[in-house]
Amino acid sequence: MTKLIGGNISDTPIKNIGDGSAFSAGGAETDPLFANVELLLMPEVGDVSILDKSSNARTVTNTGPVSIVSDVNSPTGYAMNFGNEANLYYLTFSDDAGLKPGTGDFCIETIALSTNTTSGAGSMTGAGTVSSTGSTLNFPWFYDTTTGPLGYPGAVNAGCNNSNVASTNSGVTWNAGGYHHWAFTRSGTTTRVFCDGYEEASGTSTEDVGSTNWTAFLLGMWSLPSFRVFAGKVAMFRLTLGAARYTSNFSPFSEFPKA
Repeated sequence: MTKLIGGNISDTPIKNIGDGSAFSAGGAETDPLFANVELLLMPEVGDVSILDKSSNARTVTNTGPVSIVSDVNSPTGYAMNFGNEANLYYLTFSDDAGLKPGTGDFCIETIALSTNTTSGAGSMTGAGTVSSTGSTLNFPWFYDTTTGPLGYPGAVNAGCNNSNVASTNSGVTWNAGGYHHWAFTRSGTTTRVFCDGYEEASGTSTEDVGSTNWTAFLLGMWSLPSFRVFAGKVAMFRLTLGAARYTSNFSPFSEFPKA
């Protein structure tokens, strides 16, 4: 079930070339939920490869490869570049079973710039089989055209076990040329989608996420070999299990803490 809220998605990127005032300055020094962080990707100065900076330090397998690039528009100044829809660049991770949300609370969040232009394309994460009927966990699933199945611009879907549990309907085209903070949370059975700290959609989910159709947790597309490929850049990505983190509007930090 999906409840459409809408009306808060900004058509302005969270950081233009400038002061980045849309973020809480400087980030947070520590994360009280760091023990719940299963995956943390955040390229920084000096990084030569993409690393999991959670306490799990999972091995990252980089297919493509996804590159680390300098980007003045990224809150940290760096980003993971997934290229365009034809590139088929993606990441997978060791101890994949540990990334399954199950029936518990979770938070998938990212600071990213989507450049997808194909209707219905652009799921940043996925873990399902080749077809949409086998989807397992998909967010953000971007629509950047007015011709997508949902029929409005700038829609973002969140799915669990082939059930669309939250989708935005703001009536405003969010700026696909800028970075935005996206979060998909589940608290109890309530799912929420946030953009730049504003709740944009909510729904319900009781699925045991990962119990069926789970092949591998992917960052870069919905499912292998090339279904709904994400195009654009990712400044940060964090997966938290056992805690929803956000249940109401909040101010995103400019960096995800590493401790």
